[in-house]
Amino acid sequence: MSKDVSFTVKFFPYQLYPEASKEGEDKYEWYKKTKYNDSQDQMAKYITLMTTYGNQAGIDFDFHGQVANTLDAHRLIQHFQEHLGPDTADKLVNSLYTQYFTQRAHPSALETLLRATDAAGIDSATAEAFVADESEGLPETKLLMREQASNGVDSVPYVVVEGKRRDFTLVGAKEIREYLKTLEAVAKEASLLTFDTSGSVNALASKLTNRIDTHPFWVPDSTAASDISPSALILHRRSFKIAEALGPGWVGHFIPSPAVYPIAIGAQIFGKFYGGIVHYASSVWTATAPTNFYAISIGTIKLYIWSEDSAVQIGWDFVQSFAAAMLNATQRGFVGLLDATFVHVVSGVMVHVKLIIAGRAGN
Repeated sequence: MSKDVSFTVKFFPYQLYPEASKEGEDKYEWYKKTKYNDSQDQMAKYITLMTTYGNQAGIDFDFHGQVANTLDAHRLIQHFQEHLGPDTADKLVNSLYTQYFTQRAHPSALETLLRATDAAGIDSATAEAFVADESEGLPETKLLMREQASNGVDSVPYVVVEGKRRDFTLVGAKEIREYLKTLEAVAKEASLLTFDTSGSVNALASKLTNRIDTHPFWVPDSTAASDISPSALILHRRSFKIAEALGPGWVGHFIPSPAVYPIAIGAQIFGKFYGGIVHYASSVWTATAPTNFYAISIGTIKLYIWSEDSAVQIGWDFVQSFAAAMLNATQRGFVGLLDATFVHVVSGVMVHVKLIIAGRAGN
């Protein structure tokens, strides 16, 4: 596998049995009743099979303990993944799995969660305060759960490997070689995604550079927000971490939009476009008071950012953060139009974003 390609694991919450009680019930009896129609013989065969699989992977499964609602465990993982990063989240998950599958631990009991935070190296006072406040991070976690359901997730494990050209989805338990094969495919495709350095592309890039460097490309636009079709919240597509880059509490809902080809030229153009917005939204544009509607363009590329609520003032920090996230997505290989809605789960603020190429069919 290419040494130039790295992968980061990010966990998303999903509950197979959201109706499970918080108190829980006996794991062995629950499995026997729910999975095997109370058959002792079938349960025994299941234990034999899983024990064999576990031994091969160095896991000593214990089939007793409690099965219970896992919402608090998901809340814990999402909160510290957001604030302390993927390594901390990985340690939390490993501890929670070890406790539940091999040590008869209740999956979301106070002591289980605190043992996990200790294993992850989280400050004890910070961990205890978060675990004790059962409302902290709960709305965001529940919204992420609904988001997974809207994405078609109905089982676990459900693994999506993001690539520069396409994503790969692996559903259900797989052999190690299948995961490795997928990662190798992503790495290979990433190495093939290079920018054309022909004269025509260089000339185009130079022209764009000159246009951005010589003057701001803020273009006043009289188009009313009501004239642009808003994104439908029930449709969603992978956000390329855009909503995450806007800050805590933001969730993105995306309508699939066309890609721009050839990729090399599109990447050159969009890179300059978003890079220019990042620059000007943190400098000269800040002299203009925030509003609920922006129209930004360079040539035929037009970006609309608006809220249907006239009382909402979209700050330049939002515009800059959005453009920076899109610049990062472009550098990762996302070269396409955009039709999206961002919702802040706490305040309820809703911001629409639409990127078009004027005169292109479908806009």
